[in-house]
Amino acid sequence: FFSTTMNLDNNDECPICLVHHPLVTTPCKHHACQNCLERVLLVTQQSMPSSSRLVEESVSTEEELEDAIVSSNPTCGRCPFCRKCISLFDLKFYSGRGKEEKFIYERRYDVWRTALSGISFQDELKSIILNFSSIDEAQPNIILSVDPNRNLNVSFEKGCFFHEKTKTFHGMIDLSEGDQTRIQEKWEFVMQFASDFRFVIHGAIIKRPVDIISDDPSNHQTTAYPLAGVWVVRWQRSEQRGVDRNSLDAARLIVYGNSFLFHGFTYHINLGDDNEERVHFSWPSYLGSHKQVAESGIDLRFNPHGPDVGETIVWNTSNPHFFRIFWTRETKENTLPPIRVQRLGAGGTKFVKLQQRRHVERPIYHSDTLWGNVFVQGMTVGYASYHFVSPDGDGENGAYISYEHMKCSYWPPLDDGSPVPSRVPFVNISYEPATRTFRGQIPWYDRYGTSWQGYSSWEYEMTFDSEFLCIVHGEVKNIRTPTNPQPSEVYSYGLDLNYINCALPQKVHGQSSEDNRFIMRMRERLLEENASQRTLVLLMQAIISVLDHNRDIFDYNN
Repeated sequence: FFSTTMNLDNNDECPICLVHHPLVTTPCKHHACQNCLERVLLVTQQSMPSSSRLVEESVSTEEELEDAIVSSNPTCGRCPFCRKCISLFDLKFYSGRGKEEKFIYERRYDVWRTALSGISFQDELKSIILNFSSIDEAQPNIILSVDPNRNLNVSFEKGCFFHEKTKTFHGMIDLSEGDQTRIQEKWEFVMQFASDFRFVIHGAIIKRPVDIISDDPSNHQTTAYPLAGVWVVRWQRSEQRGVDRNSLDAARLIVYGNSFLFHGFTYHINLGDDNEERVHFSWPSYLGSHKQVAESGIDLRFNPHGPDVGETIVWNTSNPHFFRIFWTRETKENTLPPIRVQRLGAGGTKFVKLQQRRHVERPIYHSDTLWGNVFVQGMTVGYASYHFVSPDGDGENGAYISYEHMKCSYWPPLDDGSPVPSRVPFVNISYEPATRTFRGQIPWYDRYGTSWQGYSSWEYEMTFDSEFLCIVHGEVKNIRTPTNPQPSEVYSYGLDLNYINCALPQKVHGQSSEDNRFIMRMRERLLEENASQRTLVLLMQAIISVLDHNRDIFDYNN
């Protein structure tokens, strides 16, 4: 056991890596080098939920909230010594006892002058638009779709900021001001953007209910959240008119505050106002944007606390398939609803940049040379795909790996917390036409000043078949440190990695689906050239999709 709060010199030994580095300090007064604390804070958030990516997670204890923050906030993690939840922006330079300590990471409060200036993002359900203004002093804002014909425009509170290194935005909006929606919540946004700002790769919206208890007896939780609690819901279809409602199909739902989650979508209940007294809410657009209105069983003008346990609300809907919907109350809650965490990115709700649809030219198949071809895994361009542009080009004009697809959001950022670059060029490349063998390196540490998943560089050797349809063999060596040339991990093509040419449909086009000789000749040739069974399965899957169904199964990331 050792203490990390002793009086250490500014250049003392880091207790994690045991190397002498300048130390930094945490809010809980522990000390380590900056690289080690960055690795802890900026990598622990990568666990993704296994449930539906649209489902929100409710938390009821401080410990559950910390766990949700650590697993979704790209700039938070747990102290490696005491396990307290700490933020990247809480770290200070350690300069010895009694000396002033300065924060390491700067927050850019002038968001309108950052790379986000003038960009807008929208979620996949088209319920939220996030706007970053380019006007000086203008705060970002969201446009929240409350009903099909009603949007709410809310600006972020002062203090929102952008962090350049991790490409994260942090901000808070207050939806409890005014009564346009009756959403009594504050939403905290934490978003990490892809390196090219095309989409959000990680983050969360933390939805905190607002405590509105006051001295006015008419203004407390039960009047703010009159439907909070558990309800039994029964649906009466149009052909079931006259059927006893107790014999109808039933399900339970829980209303938190004035919202509830059903089949992965959050519904916001509008309690009505002077112009529209009836309680109502809207269905999501993918269900037809129908409106559900309370017909009887609730009148908040006379009973602001809502129906009692055992009472039933009868709803009608604009959906012609349903005659009536019945909600029977099982419990009545008069406490503040729990905090809800909505995860963002590939493992949660997707936000993409609002722009005109990109025109992406599909790769052209070249049967006699490597150059000009694109090789992919998972049938997806941009999912660590290999792009061979020109033997005479440098950087992206030579050969590079593309991480431009949203699927890459499932992978962790670089070890210093910055997003993986959208395109990573090979260096020290060579190509032998006689053996169709390409060699190259990805120098993570030398190019970006950090490692990725603990590796400082990757070394590639790949050999292609004679018609450049796939990588038949080769390997990738992952090197851990610049001083240790021995590979820490080796991955083999055909076994661990399977890449095929995404322009394969051009090769197959024009062939008859009834002529099996074409497929058999191709398969025999590839087997002679030592293509693996796994790679052959991918090739055959793509070929048969074109021949039998006239369908291109490749995702070109457009």
